[in-house]
Amino acid sequence: MPELHSSESQQQPLRAGELQQRLEAFASEYLVQNSKSPSTIGTYKRSVREFVRWVEESNDGVAAMVAQTATDYQLYLSEIRKLAPASVQTYLRALKHFCDYLLKYKLIRQNPVAGISLELQPSANPRAILTRSEAAKLMRVFNPSTEIGARDHALVACMLYGGLNEVQLIQANIEHLDIDLWVWSLQVALAGGRGSSRIVLDESAATALEQYLDVRRNRKMEDPIFVSHGNRGTGTRLTTRTVRNRISEALSTADITRPGIKPSSLKLTAVLVWIQNGLSKEAILSRVTENTLRSRLALYSELGLPTGGISV
Repeated sequence: MPELHSSESQQQPLRAGELQQRLEAFASEYLVQNSKSPSTIGTYKRSVREFVRWVEESNDGVAAMVAQTATDYQLYLSEIRKLAPASVQTYLRALKHFCDYLLKYKLIRQNPVAGISLELQPSANPRAILTRSEAAKLMRVFNPSTEIGARDHALVACMLYGGLNEVQLIQANIEHLDIDLWVWSLQVALAGGRGSSRIVLDESAATALEQYLDVRRNRKMEDPIFVSHGNRGTGTRLTTRTVRNRISEALSTADITRPGIKPSSLKLTAVLVWIQNGLSKEAILSRVTENTLRSRLALYSELGLPTGGISV
């Protein structure tokens, strides 16, 4: 987006269409420049999009960017949508950053969210990662001789040892895989529509994936890597809900149920596994982005876990 000039500084109030236009630049430029992780960028973009929708439906498509507007929006989130306090904080925090962006280009005179307390609350469901013994225990849950067992085994391996997330897994097609000198790699989409990247797969993830593809019948290059094998929808692309449900069931079967453990714990564990296996920073960055590595290292530091001297 071209640089904004001071002549635009008086554009108040802002219409929903203008807010939506600015949202794209906010996500692709402002958040990236401020080193936000892909997951944070996605969360903020979705959250601000909800504010734009509220402006369209509740304010005749026009928002006076003043404190009262932010207060009204907060009431809408808590009393109409009945979101949990932590979720309301997330939506408002995203809006505050968006308004900081608007202030930077002098599109508004003040940040309407500035007067609302956005103190971080202690997490009622802290993030946790798997121990080495829990990871091994989880991998033993599956029977890879069946299509469903091999699929779920590969799903878990690709998250736990490959560092992939649910969206990357369900979007991947067989044609996105590449094998070069025994090294498997996968073309994955980047968050926020920022193109794609080819990442190297850990040997454990590649082996499990190869096992699964070996038991797949009548597969084609354009087919999704992970598909349904149930009575209904056989061969159709999995959904993120299905992936999370299958992983949740596997965690329960393996009796890995301590606080904070959930499907996302698998991808959070991957980088620590690589560090413990002696991978260099360069090798790790061939598997995840620098922003992802930074966020994982921050989590491990928070949990008091050694990171092998790796920093970004």
